Amino acid sequence: MFYPKNAAIGDKGAVETPFPGRSVPHASHRIAVVVVPKDPDSELSAALEEQLMISLEREEIALTRGQAGPNAEFLVRGGFRRFRVDRPQRPVLYGNRLGGFRAECPACGGNVAGSLGAILDQWRRGEGRASPCEHCGEIHLFESWRYSPSAAPGRWALFVTQVESPELTPEGLGFLESQLGMSLTQVVSRG
Repeated sequence: MFYPKNAAIGDKGAVETPFPGRSVPHASHRIAVVVVPKDPDSELSAALEEQLMISLEREEIALTRGQAGPNAEFLVRGGFRRFRVDRPQRPVLYGNRLGGFRAECPACGGNVAGSLGAILDQWRRGEGRASPCEHCGEIHLFESWRYSPSAAPGRWALFVTQVESPELTPEGLGFLESQLGMSLTQVVSRG
């Protein structure tokens, strides 16, 4: 019988894993690279989005309706399946959708994951992204917390789905930044 490497036998002889009751990553889960502006309040105009999609199609990176083009490997080593723009109704925290992450204060290292919902709600109400650490009291912006695995707050994002590599190529990231005129960050999402 196969047991996960980090499994243990419990008191009643049952196998216990470090993630009881949670989704465990499977080979069937799809990986996406989510590209988020470093400035979480950055807006993406419809004209700029259209210009980006035209550029991707002209370079044959992504074709009509975001399907991967012949030059998809320019963006992601090994290629990808689809490229799309995500425009949620309100700001979100983009990250791993299977759960199990940590957020730490950049000053003291205290775990602030329990405060993320309140900080996100505060930002959605228009009250800013700054919040004090519950451990040391220092005030930090939402995007400056240290996330593991990586996460990033934003009002919109670019989704590169069913990727063969968990990050964009340096040239691909540079292309997107030059087309959009802004700095971007990458988050891997699995689910």
